[in-house]
Amino acid sequence: MNFSINELPQKQLEMVGLTKKDILNMPPRTYNALLSGNRTSLIRFNNINVPGLEVGSLDAKLSLERKPNGAVAIRFHPINQMPKNTFHLTKDEIGKLNSGTNFIEKKLPNGKDHLIGIDKQTNEFVAILKDSIEAPDKINGVKLSDDQVKDFKEGKDIEIGGQTFRLNPNDELGVSGTGKNSMVSNLQFR
Repeated sequence: MNFSINELPQKQLEMVGLTKKDILNMPPRTYNALLSGNRTSLIRFNNINVPGLEVGSLDAKLSLERKPNGAVAIRFHPINQMPKNTFHLTKDEIGKLNSGTNFIEKKLPNGKDHLIGIDKQTNEFVAILKDSIEAPDKINGVKLSDDQVKDFKEGKDIEIGGQTFRLNPNDELGVSGTGKNSMVSNLQFR
């Protein structure tokens, strides 16, 4: 886990109507996704207390990030009408993502290479630092070859046992199957 339950900022939790107990009571997959730095699945928030945001309830995903000073911040990912072009993508790049390309590679202003995809549930562009991508050691009990690890880290689809899988930062596991019969039943990391 990248984060500890004790690091969660109490004030930010209160703003979205959650307590640490609520986090501890999340389904294990959601809890593990959050504390591993992945996005959760959609969660219904009924008690949002954010100044200027007057809503009865709202569906959103949560993730955590570590600030440069080491503090942990909650990131809130509501469903957007249109994705905000926060990464200054060209029309061609947006067109590729909207037409089914899993990721495009782009160097962001910090000078580092990222894979950028779109979360179709929240309609938000998502950037992953390429150097931070960790491929599973095994998917469904099958060890990935060196070529499969390389392709996975580049955001390409990989085939294992007749099933196709890919990096997916929008899934709580960070990996998803791409075909009708491609299902992740077991993941093992080093």
